[in-house]
Amino acid sequence: MGKAKKPAKVKDDEARDIILDFMNKQNRPFSAILLQSSVASKGVGKSQCPKMLDELAESGELTMKLFGKNKIYWRVQKEEDALSLEDKKALDNEIIDLVEEEKELLAECSTIESRIHALRSVPRDDEADDRIAELEEKEKSLKARLAKVCDAASDTSEKEAEKIDKRYDTALDLWKKRKRMCSEVTDQIMEGSSMSWAELKENAQLETDSDVEVEMPRSEPKSKRRKMR
Repeated sequence: MGKAKKPAKVKDDEARDIILDFMNKQNRPFSAILLQSSVASKGVGKSQCPKMLDELAESGELTMKLFGKNKIYWRVQKEEDALSLEDKKALDNEIIDLVEEEKELLAECSTIESRIHALRSVPRDDEADDRIAELEEKEKSLKARLAKVCDAASDTSEKEAEKIDKRYDTALDLWKKRKRMCSEVTDQIMEGSSMSWAELKENAQLETDSDVEVEMPRSEPKSKRRKMR
């Protein structure tokens, strides 16, 4: 079953007449949001409703009253439309209900908009296929690089391997030593200045291992390091 054809949007003058005629016939309070849902089928656009309602209120053809931040509109009451106290009380209650209904509709609209945004962020099938192909190509490239590294390692002599291990151990020890020294200095500065770690880090423009996305390797036996060789 096909979707119902959306009515053509009417011009402002026609929208004004449609809204005024509808409000006079209904003779009950409406907010712009609730009214728009009632006259949308007549071609009145979403942005036209509040605009035309304000114009009609300014010209005195409709009555407008603020309830908190919500504008409520209704037909200008004539003498023959005079309400009894009970009717006025019922009307006030209806206005309160309308304000609450509008809040619920706005919350529902916000939820729907969030769902739409979430759905739009999900890649389409063709985008997902392109991304998968890109990752597979990257995996292939990394495996090729790993193979080269393994080949180079297998050709490394025992003497060369010992030199590499020694340089590795020296660099790791130096990293640990400097990190410990830096920690001791920053602790003394924080203690003497009453600055927090976040303040000191920002003022001194310090960077941690995590800031530059590195992690200190664990000390491992040489035999385990050479397992690939």
